[in-house]
Amino acid sequence: MNRWIGAICLLLGTYSVYASGIQVSEVQVNLDPKIRKGTIIFSVAWEYSWKISTRRPKNHDAAWVFAKYRVKPSGEWHHVYLSDKIAGYSCPPDALLEVGLSNLSTGGNGTQCNTGVFISRSKDGADPVDFRNVVLDWDLVKNNLTGSENIEICVFAIEMVYVPQGSFYLGDGQSTGSFIHKSTLQPYKIDGPDRPINFHNQELTTLNHNVGDKNTNSLPTDWPNGYKAFYCMKYEITQGEYAAFLSKIPVSARNNYWQSNSQNRYGIKRNGDNSPVFLADDATARVACNYLGTEDIRAWLVWAGLRPMSEFEYEKACRGPGIPVVGEFAWGNTVCNPLRNIDHRGTALESPRLPDSNCNVESDDPVRVGAFSTANSSRTKSGGGYYGVMELSGNVYERCVTFGLDEGRKFRGRHGNGEIGTGQYSACPVDWPGQPGLGYRGGSFSVSRKYARTSDRDWINFQYVLPNRRQHECGGRGVRTAPGLPDTEY
Repeated sequence: MNRWIGAICLLLGTYSVYASGIQVSEVQVNLDPKIRKGTIIFSVAWEYSWKISTRRPKNHDAAWVFAKYRVKPSGEWHHVYLSDKIAGYSCPPDALLEVGLSNLSTGGNGTQCNTGVFISRSKDGADPVDFRNVVLDWDLVKNNLTGSENIEICVFAIEMVYVPQGSFYLGDGQSTGSFIHKSTLQPYKIDGPDRPINFHNQELTTLNHNVGDKNTNSLPTDWPNGYKAFYCMKYEITQGEYAAFLSKIPVSARNNYWQSNSQNRYGIKRNGDNSPVFLADDATARVACNYLGTEDIRAWLVWAGLRPMSEFEYEKACRGPGIPVVGEFAWGNTVCNPLRNIDHRGTALESPRLPDSNCNVESDDPVRVGAFSTANSSRTKSGGGYYGVMELSGNVYERCVTFGLDEGRKFRGRHGNGEIGTGQYSACPVDWPGQPGLGYRGGSFSVSRKYARTSDRDWINFQYVLPNRRQHECGGRGVRTAPGLPDTEY
């Protein structure tokens, strides 16, 4: 049950799959130079899919699908920009397809671009899905292509979880740096979008535990406060996903985002001396990717067409709409049974040896994403958040945009456009923070369980001296604002 990435490359009529779990297959590409349009046809399948529409949590999972191309024989890899007109797309009747327009001006004609699509099941259920003959509409003009080029293409799919629009609470009132309502001393309720939140002096404050909160201004109305619907990666970025990224960015930029390392189960290597291709070995491809610095995670999110999550969105993904429990973890209670030993190490079946283990803290290394979850496990046993996002507590640190510093409060939630550029560091949206501003939540395998609590903000404003310091415990995941009309509140 490999849960890291599905990807397939098509070249001169042949293809190879280098991932399982979520699988992309049967890719076809047709280019029409007369109208400068193309179609990308493929199938996508994954396990543990669900949709629940009649009861809480009223959500579903999905695949975020995007593609990269290069012009043969030696062109650089670029992001495929799709049409923003839904009429050119199609999917089977048991699937739904949503286009993911970017709010960045990119592409050959400088207009909005569609960087990918969400594909999900159309009816309620909980079982594996296999969607055949999905058709994407490629706008060649936005990629400055004529349609007569010799193209190699690679289609990627990442499992996501839909977090619906609605109210929720911040803080448990006791954890380090916890959010709290200044007047009532109770958890603070986010009950609507697009409204200013006064910090410290009036409504929302944090417990004074020296976590470094410095801002006293109102929160801008367009800061992603978690009320609106968004999609969150179901699992943390794996080493397989990160190796795929390294192999599909400009060759001159690849060394900027990788260093040779074999500690703490980090297994990404070149496919031979000086090879432009990077691989995660079989034993670690499914393991959460650690040693990701701030610039590494920013670049990966740009490349995948995603964005960082705010720390408000992090708490919503953990807790859902429920009333906070003091000292709770992402699974909604204070039960924490740390991982001690694992069975089937380095395989798709890697799992805890002790059946009640539900969190990777106070250990030596990261483990396979989704390692605590089975088809029949409870939320507590799976270590999952309210909506089905895995490992929000423990394994590797999540990277979240802080509420407590000006650098974080400039964030507007713009999405990556798929192109990281050729400079030393990625060409990120201008509103994205780096260091400081992109902090740490959720704890990791190497720290005390207290840091894995949902409300703990001990490291949210921490910054390393070096802008891309790579630490053994640091990883991350991405989110994307949900397209389309808002839902009714749950």
